[in-house]
Amino acid sequence: MAGKLNNHGLLKACYNRLSNFYNLNKLFAKATRYKLMQRDQVRARVPIDSTELMWTEYDLQVIDINSDNNSLNEKNTLNILDFARRNKNQRLMNYEIALYRSHLIEAEKIGELKDLYHRRFPGEWARLASGNPGMYFRLKAVFFVNIITRLTRPFYFNKAERILESDGNMILRSKFYNRFGQFLLPPRRQGKSPCEVYHVLPAGRKGLLFEYMVIASGQLETLMR
Repeated sequence: MAGKLNNHGLLKACYNRLSNFYNLNKLFAKATRYKLMQRDQVRARVPIDSTELMWTEYDLQVIDINSDNNSLNEKNTLNILDFARRNKNQRLMNYEIALYRSHLIEAEKIGELKDLYHRRFPGEWARLASGNPGMYFRLKAVFFVNIITRLTRPFYFNKAERILESDGNMILRSKFYNRFGQFLLPPRRQGKSPCEVYHVLPAGRKGLLFEYMVIASGQLETLMR
C-alpha cells in the first residue's frame, strides 16, 4: 500500500520494522536486505537527511555485529563518530561509541580502545567518568590489565563491582564478571586460588545467563588442570 501511494515515510517505517523483526529472530540476511531498502529510501530524498542516514548506518552495523561474530567496519564507525561530534549529536555519539567499545573489548583490541578515549575522543572519557562511573572503572581496569605495576591488582574491577551490585541488567553483569574472571586467570591471576576465581566468574553468580556460565566453566576447568 505504501508503495502504491508512493509514501516514502511509510515505506521507510515498514522496512525499519521488518529489519528489526528479522534481526531479533536472527535472520540476518533479511534484516540487512530491509535495512538497505530503508537506506535507499533515505538517500532518495533531496536534500538527504544526514542524521537519519547515520542512524541507518548504525543499524546496519548492529546487524553486522550480530550476524558475523563481532564483525565491524571500523572506517564506517569512525565516520559516524566524526559526524556525531561535528553535529553535536550526543545521542548518536553515545550509541555508536558504545557499539565500538563493545566490539573492541570482544576483539581484545584494548590499545585501540584506549586510543579511542584518550586521543580521538577525550571529551567522551571525561563524560563517561561523570555519567557512567561503573563503565568508567571497568574500562580503567581493562586498560591496566597488561601493565606490570601495582595497578594490575583488581582495584578498578572492585570499584566497578560495587557500582554494579545494584544494576539489574544481567547481561551487563555477566559480561563484567566474565571479564573480571579472565583478568584473574593465568598468567594474570595475582596468586588467586581456583576457589577465589570461581566467586568472580559468572558461574558463581546467581541468575546469570547460561552462555556465560558455559564460558566460566571452561575457565575453571583450565585452572584445575
